[in-house]
Parts: sequence; structure tokens; C-alpha cells
Amino acid sequence: MKKILLLILINSSFLFGQNFFTWQNFTDMRNLSAIDVISKGAWAATDGGLFYFNIQDSTYTLYTKSEGLQSQKVTAIAVDSEGKIWVGTMEGYLSIITPGQSGIKTIIDIATSDKTNKAINDLKIKGDTVYVSTDFGVSLISTKDFHFYDTITKFGNFPTEIKVNSVTFSNGTIVSTSAGVAFLKKNATNITAPESWNSYSFDSTFIARNVYKTLFFKTNYYAATDTGLFRLDNGKWTRILYANYHVNDIEVSDDSLYSAVGSKIFSYDGSNSKPVVYINELRFRKVKKHGGVFYIATNGGLAIILDKQEIVFPNGPVQNSVHKLAVDKFGRVWTVSGKSPKGSGINMYDGTLWHNYNKDNTSAISLNAFYSVFPANDGRVFFSNWGDGFTVFEGDSFYTYNASNTTLTGISKNPKFIPLTDIALDSKGNIWVLNLSNVNSEPVSVLTKDGKWYHYKFGYPLTPSPAILYNLAIDQYGTKWFSVQRDGEPGLYYFNENKTFDDLNDDVWGILRTSNGLNSDNINAVVLDKAGELWIGTSLGVNYLEPSQPGARISSVFALRQQNITCIAVDPLNRKWVGTNQGVFLITPDGSSLIENYTESNSPLASNTINSIAFDEKNGIVYIATDYGISSLRTMGLEPEKEFKEISVYPNPFVINAGKENLVYIDGLIQNTYIKIMTVSGNLVRTYLSAPGGRIAAWDGRDYNGNLVSSGIYIIALYDEEANNIALTKVAVIRK
Repeated sequence: MKKILLLILINSSFLFGQNFFTWQNFTDMRNLSAIDVISKGAWAATDGGLFYFNIQDSTYTLYTKSEGLQSQKVTAIAVDSEGKIWVGTMEGYLSIITPGQSGIKTIIDIATSDKTNKAINDLKIKGDTVYVSTDFGVSLISTKDFHFYDTITKFGNFPTEIKVNSVTFSNGTIVSTSAGVAFLKKNATNITAPESWNSYSFDSTFIARNVYKTLFFKTNYYAATDTGLFRLDNGKWTRILYANYHVNDIEVSDDSLYSAVGSKIFSYDGSNSKPVVYINELRFRKVKKHGGVFYIATNGGLAIILDKQEIVFPNGPVQNSVHKLAVDKFGRVWTVSGKSPKGSGINMYDGTLWHNYNKDNTSAISLNAFYSVFPANDGRVFFSNWGDGFTVFEGDSFYTYNASNTTLTGISKNPKFIPLTDIALDSKGNIWVLNLSNVNSEPVSVLTKDGKWYHYKFGYPLTPSPAILYNLAIDQYGTKWFSVQRDGEPGLYYFNENKTFDDLNDDVWGILRTSNGLNSDNINAVVLDKAGELWIGTSLGVNYLEPSQPGARISSVFALRQQNITCIAVDPLNRKWVGTNQGVFLITPDGSSLIENYTESNSPLASNTINSIAFDEKNGIVYIATDYGISSLRTMGLEPEKEFKEISVYPNPFVINAGKENLVYIDGLIQNTYIKIMTVSGNLVRTYLSAPGGRIAAWDGRDYNGNLVSSGIYIIALYDEEANNIALTKVAVIRK
């Protein structure tokens, strides 16, 4: 029977389905905290996850939460004798990657302990034991069966649960802490007993708040600290080099002691010190010398130094902290980092690679402080800048509007400094901007299609003091909506020039506050949905209203009451993706029901604090920005087709099992597609309306009565509400 069904399907439409509900994380992996080197490459721990660089073919292998890590804030790395990679994180998670095996094992004991500070600061492996340096001591774990041998919380006279920065095995077992250095006594049998350790603090002359690492070199012990390099002489620490500099790491190799100090690696032979590596503008965190090659963990990538210097890191966004993101009509993802002039400029993801545009590589950019991004329907992308007006990307080039070529004015102390908080285009193609703290008290401006500028000021309460405006949205009636954050008069404002830019007498503007029904006057998000309703994210939940009658009726989303809303995005199904400080909430189009809540504990989200959300309607992907990277989720929310073309059904054949969730996907739908499932003899099995606006629908293999259907061929009839567009396809069902 199965063979017959497969033969029947040879001429039917067929497509291997998209892998729905899969996550992918995008992070900056340039900021390294630790490294370990093996024969073929180097492992690097970063605050955006973990990567392996193969030195033979210059390829990368990446691990983030979407690949199974519990956290992307990786702080420690070590490879054991069997090739297993041990990974420690800021939250205390310990993950083990076994090459050639799928999945990642995670030990959660430290992360779920009752300790206040749980960061894993260092990992060292000796024999079949992993020494885990934490903020409260050292834990010993078996590399064979992953069980805990012991946890040591007191070393000699040091305080209990002291922060341990590293364990080294260098002429003995040495523990470097925030109070000094402890040495395991040679004949000690119980290493958890405080008396098994000799502890050496730093006297008041040479105060070191942190000892990062201690090694034996030639005839003495040396300690890398936050105030220089120290030597232990007759039981007393003496500072010998690099006074008042952080010596972040030391390494013994080739009869030399190497120290990572600022942007330099120094070699010390016991008498003299000299710099052997220097890379300007980078900060060195860890150094290893392997096979005559220096491997250096820096804040700008993995530095590999032999005859020449090479800085390597995986392609990704330049900065993990993303302030705003958006997706243009071509499916490209654009991100900006906020008001800081030390920001990363503009990042763009083309579906394969990330590209960065900043003041150093793009002539049209003079300040990297981009605050918001707006993709227009015509393909242009607009970026508001915190100080330099706004920049437009069109085709393959940028150009900027600022004080030199517009009539925009800036702040009172420097009128040429123009911080724009948001930008949007109306249906006629006019460019509207919000101008923060404008010296002329003209917070809203427009550049018309014919190249003319108009600037608008309002009466009380926006003037005479400069107003602080954010979150611009323009509705189908041409009304500009924005939030005002200003002492005494915050709220949701609206303005409509009534199609006459220079006639101020017919302008309409007003304000909505809690007295009108808003949950809060503190507003963080303003967006229009597919039905033209205005959705408002406040510090106390979500409101929505019909914009044609401002203030007539303001509704509230019960499921999100009391939530601090940070952003809102609308998908092709008109569902709302709501960002909060407790993850992402997905709600139904009318806000009546909660569909899902994605958090860092139940999904690969890097953080529960959500900064921005954007939707790629072409590919059905939602992008979620946090302070620790970007997460994407492939969904069924795809932009519908204009007309029925190629209809795909997958999986086909559709195998259904009792007691399991069964879904077959129908792809290629137009908006508001009606679907009928029929037997080949014409008997009706099921009728339903696909999700409004979506390109894909799913059938669960059940009839009207909720029963799973029998094996056989089923006809799928698709049509619009007027039955002007009709399409037929079929699916083979195999009932097990």
C-alpha cells in the first residue's frame, strides 16, 4: 500500500519543508576572555559564545545557545586528554562538548547552587580531574563520569568562599585569589581542609586586589596581579615589574616568563624584561605559546603571532548589544547600537555574512552613534543619528543629511549637534524626523518629496522647553504618533498637518495619558498593525486603539498587564511579538490570548531583556535583539502570495501516529485562503480558514470530529472568499 501511494505522488507537487521553529543566534565573538590551544587549532571563550579556529584551513566552528550552550557569556575553556571541551560561563554553567557526538552535556550544580556569585573564572585539567575556579572557591569534577569530588571554599587564613581566579600546577598546586596566593602543602591528604594550604597575602605596601595567575619560574614563584608582576621572596611578595598595571596573564615557555600587560606581551628572563608583541588599541587577556606561536586572547579577536601577526574571529555583528534592528524589503537585517559615539555604526546581515559600516570605512558616516533604523517600502533604509542628523542607504551607497545641508537645528549648546531619535516615511514618501531637545523648540520636522524642509512647534506642554520625543509611527490617515518623555508632561502625542505643510492653522495635535485610558504615561513602543490599529507598549503593559478617533476608546491587553514593554513587532499573521524584561511574548492578533513566552531559560534567547524585535516577512523569521546578541526564530508567519502559483505540501507522504502531534504544511497560500480537505471520491473531511495573511497553513490529519483520518490520497482545495482564485493539490496519508 505504501509503495502504491508513493507512485501516485510522483507527479504531485513536492517540496522538502522548511525547518520551522528553529533558532539561530548571531553574536560578536571578538571579545575573548580565555583560550586553549591544541595541535590543529585554538578554542576561544567570548562574551558572545565559543568558537574553534582551525589553523590548517582557517575555518570556524561556532557554539552559542542555539547550538546547545546554556549561556553565551563564556568565561573559561579547557580541553581534556580525550579531546572533550570543557566550557564555563559567568552564571556557573559547565558544558562539555565531545567532538563527533551530537548534543552538549551541561552540569548545572554550580549555576543552581545557593551561592550569590557563581561565575566560573578558570578551568584546569590534571589527570582525570577538572579544577573549576569560581567566585566562591574551587570545585573538583571527574572527567570520566562528571561527578563532583569536592568543593574547596577556604584556603589557609583567607576568608571563606573567596573568589578564585585560577588554579595552576607549577612546582605544586597553586590557587590565585582576590586575597593572595595559596599553596597546597606537599604532604597534604585532605585538600578541603584549610590547614592543608599555606596562604600568602600582600602587605599594605603593595596592595593587589586580584591575583590572576601564579607560576613557578626558574627558582621563584611569580604572581600576575592587578598592580603589577610580583615575586615571592622568603615568604613575602615583592613587586618587580609593571608597577600599577594589570598583568592579566603569565606563561612560562622557552626559558622565559611571558606577561600580558595592556597591549603588549613582555618576556622576562629572570633579569631583564622587554616587549616582544605589541598590537595597538587591543587589550591582551590571556597568552599561550604553542609550537613557537603566540596565541593571545584580546578584546578584538584571537591574535596569532609568528612571523607576522594575524587577528582572527568569526564573521558576525560587530557588537553584541543592539539598540534597534529592522529588516528591509530584501530580507536584509540592519542593526544600530544607540547613542554612544563609541558605538559600532551600522551592521547589516545579508543572509550569509555580516557587514559593518562606520566612520572609519564609510565617508558618509562621521559619527557612529546611530539610534534608530527605518526600512522604507521603496528599498531605502534610513538611520537616525545621535548628533549628526540622519543617513540614508540606497542602492549600495550612503548619504547623510545634517547641519551642513539641511535647516535642521540641534541642541542649545551646539546647534550643529542634531540628535534625531526616530525617522519614518508617510504614504507620500515625505521623510519625518523627531529632533531631540531642539534649540528652536521644533521637535518634529519633515523633508518633502520636492526637497523642502518644514519644522513644527506646538503649544503647551511641548513648549517653551525643548521636548524629548521618541517612537515615531505614521498611520493610514497621515497622523504622526510619538511618545514624549519629559518631566511633568509625558504621554502619547499625535500630530497631523492636514496635507498643508505651510498652513499651521489647520494642524491637529493632542495628547493621550493615563486619564484617557493608557496603562502608563511612560511609553516605549508605538507601532501600527496589519489592520491599521495603533499598539502602544508602556511600562505597565500594552494598549491599542483605532487611530481615526484618538482617545475615543483605548483597550488594554490583559495577558501583559504590569509588564514593562520594551518593543513590539507585527508579523504577517498580525500577531504581536512583544519584548519585555522577562523575554518575548507572542500574542494573538487581537491581544486576547497568549500564544508563547520565550525566555532565556526555555529557549536560546541570550537574555530576557529585549531591546528590539523585527520580522522578515519574506522568509518568516523573527529577529530579537538583546544586550548579549541577536536571536532569530523561523516561524510560519510568511507574507502571502498575490495569487496561487506553486502549491507545496510537506511532508508528503504525511505519516500520522496516534498519540503524537502530526502536522502537514501547505505552502503557497494567498491572503485569507479557505481550505477544504476531501477524499478522492469527493467526501468532505475538513474545512477551515487559513491564518489571515499567512503563506502557510497546517493540517493535523484529523476530520471534523477530531479523529485521525485513514491512509489514502486526500485532495486539498484552496480558494479565496469569492472563489475567484482556486488551486488543487493532494497529499498521501499513511496511518500507523
